[in-house]
Amino acid sequence: MVIHGASPETSHINFSTLENIADALTELPSRTRYAFEMYRLHGVPQKDIAKELGVSPTLVNFMIRDALVHCRKVSGNRGDTFARR
Repeated sequence: MVIHGASPETSHINFSTLENIADALTELPSRTRYAFEMYRLHGVPQKDIAKELGVSPTLVNFMIRDALVHCRKVSGNRGDTFARR
């Protein structure tokens, strides 16, 4: 996503942060990464993800939380910030 009017420095920081998050997601188990991406990027309800994966909605919630914590941890270790939602 391009932010019009952003300074080159801000654009670089944003792009670097997104690269760090993408790298962090590759470190996750595939099922956890899938649940996180479907929920956070595609807006799929957790109950639908649970049904597709054959697990409980509670487990999906924990997978999403674990992925978010991992992304924040990795991003923080690399000196960047990760926006809290």
